[in-house]
Amino acid sequence: MTAYKSTSGKPSGVTAYEIKATSILVEFRGREKYLYTYSSAGAKAIEEMKVLALNSNGLSTYIAKNKPLHESKQ
Repeated sequence: MTAYKSTSGKPSGVTAYEIKATSILVEFRGREKYLYTYSSAGAKAIEEMKVLALNSNGLSTYIAKNKPLHESKQ
């Protein structure tokens, strides 16, 4: 997994992520991991989450506001 370091200067609820072709695995503080996929959250949401993760800006906020469905808790 890739460490997520917020560029906003504020602490983030996200600590790491792993991007796959049609999904993103997100690790939160407390080490809980959630798998978001095209089939659970929709392709548009996953692609937006990938951009936010790669830019290290806004991923936790996006998840909190939009509440995309996750496929599984890992």
